[in-house]
Amino acid sequence: MGLSEEQEKDFREIFDAYQKDKEGNDIGFVNKETFIKAVRACGFNPSEKEVATIKEGISDKAKIEDFMKVIEKKAADPPDKAEDLMECFRIFDKDGQGYISTAELKNILTNLGEKFSPEEWEEVEKSVGDGMIAYKDYVNMILG
Repeated sequence: MGLSEEQEKDFREIFDAYQKDKEGNDIGFVNKETFIKAVRACGFNPSEKEVATIKEGISDKAKIEDFMKVIEKKAADPPDKAEDLMECFRIFDKDGQGYISTAELKNILTNLGEKFSPEEWEEVEKSVGDGMIAYKDYVNMILG
């Protein structure tokens, strides 16, 4: 399934905004770093591995056609939410055993990103208990 006309128009407008020189003139291309910024501006969050692959596949004067190919591929390949969440938990799993403490989870959910309120944390705490959480099971439960 391809992009809708509106999506394509929106993504082209984003690229156009990035392909300007300091005076605001269209130059018709972007360098690799700016290309990645434009991809992210479209709402995609490629991993470092994906960024490296994208950069390998484009020149340092990437044009709109290159951009649209990448965007169409990203749009057709929805992110694996479970894997994304697992990766987040792995960052806090210091010993790599697949567990995170409820204290650490509370710290993450109430202090980082979109912060949970005390009431929201209480709801989470009811579902996970106290002690250590097997975060693979937790991810499956919340996405289940």
